[in-house]
Amino acid sequence: MRKYLYLCLFILIGCKSKNDIVSIESRKLVVFDFEEMVRENQIELTRVESDSLIKYRYENLVDSTKSMSFQYLKHQDKIYFGPEQFYLKEKKYLVEESVFDKYETEPIPDGMGPLLFNKEYGVLAFDNGWGMQFHFVTKKNEKKFQLPIIYDFSHIDDNEFLKFKLHNQSEFELKNITIGLPDTVLTYDYLGTRAQTEWTNVKSAFHYGFVRFFDVKDRKYFIQPIDYMGEKAFEKGELTYVIKNIDSINQAFELDFDYKN
Repeated sequence: MRKYLYLCLFILIGCKSKNDIVSIESRKLVVFDFEEMVRENQIELTRVESDSLIKYRYENLVDSTKSMSFQYLKHQDKIYFGPEQFYLKEKKYLVEESVFDKYETEPIPDGMGPLLFNKEYGVLAFDNGWGMQFHFVTKKNEKKFQLPIIYDFSHIDDNEFLKFKLHNQSEFELKNITIGLPDTVLTYDYLGTRAQTEWTNVKSAFHYGFVRFFDVKDRKYFIQPIDYMGEKAFEKGELTYVIKNIDSINQAFELDFDYKN
């Protein structure tokens, strides 16, 4: 049913009528891997507006395989990026000549991060959920923004964050660890027996989440929550995920937590 829905949506947005309003503008794509700028590409933005939706085609003039398309459904205030659906989370999240609202997907492990959007401008920035931030800027506004935009925490006091760390309470050495939180993904190369990571500032987390790691014999362990229905996320304080009672035969473990406000 979902595949059929996506197919119908693709057919709907793939057609253009003579009454559509079409505009073409220039953008620069600036990509950050966490705090490091890793790529810049010239972009041609084609904006096609009809009565019910607006299509944004970001044609990468350097590598066409890296082109992107977004669709904004006017009456539902919803954005599609392929199968991903973004819902309005916060209006007037960023005000800089244009007003950009923040949209987010449903909170799922390995999901995408926030997206900043103005229906006249299009997409300003989005986070892919793995620390990569994509920015579509113009010559006019490029120098006005402090990039990266979405997770620039330098101007925010530490007390406004949730502090997060991971504690390995088991007798196993862990490696290639991935922690999926609502707004970001944390990775650790190695965590010894009875060891803990340093504190990391994050925006929010639930008392359980996506956890995946390997032991030194390359056995894989993971927990993937189905959903967070009815759960309230922590946004301040100190939260520790505790890995314990590892069962190497069944490749299972217990995930506990410790929270201090």
